[in-house]
Amino acid sequence: MRCRNWIVVVMLMVMALGFSGCEEKQIDVSDVKDADAYKSLETEYNELNRKYDKLKSKYNKLKDSSDVDEASDYDVISSIGKATFVKMKCQANIDDNGANEADSSEGDSLSGNNTTNDNDFSEMYVDNSVLLKDVKDSLRNAILDTKTKVSVLNGKGANYYTYVLFKDDNSILTFKVYSNDRVVFDDLPKKVFYSEGISRIGRAYYGTGDKSEIPDLTLAQRVYSSDLCFIEGELASADGLKSISKKLSSGIKKELGEAPIDIDYETLVNVEVRISGKQYMIEMYDRYVRVKYNDKEQWYLCK
Repeated sequence: MRCRNWIVVVMLMVMALGFSGCEEKQIDVSDVKDADAYKSLETEYNELNRKYDKLKSKYNKLKDSSDVDEASDYDVISSIGKATFVKMKCQANIDDNGANEADSSEGDSLSGNNTTNDNDFSEMYVDNSVLLKDVKDSLRNAILDTKTKVSVLNGKGANYYTYVLFKDDNSILTFKVYSNDRVVFDDLPKKVFYSEGISRIGRAYYGTGDKSEIPDLTLAQRVYSSDLCFIEGELASADGLKSISKKLSSGIKKELGEAPIDIDYETLVNVEVRISGKQYMIEMYDRYVRVKYNDKEQWYLCK
């Protein structure tokens, strides 16, 4: 009986709610737009849109004027550290000032003065792993030079060397090296980098193109002031250069008219010297030295 009474009470309450006039209230959009919070958010949104459009327009103008490089400094330099280079192509762009003339057979003494330049400026390929590593290290350590402009580097009479480094994944890295050790990557055409001593590589193979810059040097002096020097296939250190040049300076007694017959080949030390576009191959034995340059060779007796 008590349960039936509870059921009647609940039914009466439901009926009362049904006829009480409770209805869902509809919110008008105009009421929301008139709210202070909405107006504040709308103002902020419009301001951000104006700033975005302004920045986008500025970026597009910079990009159109080529002041924005496709690659970043970090992308280019970091890719060098990760790369494995297998070959290098180099070509000189030099105002040779008449220096690119054929060298006469009497124009250069192997042990004495040097007043001619027999360079040719055609492209060459190098796969010397030691030299490739040296180039790679030089580029990895290049620093941005914000004071030098590319337009200045490319001014009248500009001398530079163009390099293409071939990677083991068949991609390439192309850049120019100027005589003042400035570097411009093709991927960063508006930026200049500085790498101390990197121009010596192009100078070693091509020279500068200026006869007046080719000094009169003895053989020992050429080794010591060489652009590149390899001792047994390895790049010579400062101490190595000093040691070899000292032996040549104080050790050579006289020129020999022909090759000696008592050579101790076990004492051989091979030295390759490149200076101002010239290459000298030097064989150093305990009692003798042989120097080869172009199609000529000269033997010397040591003290």
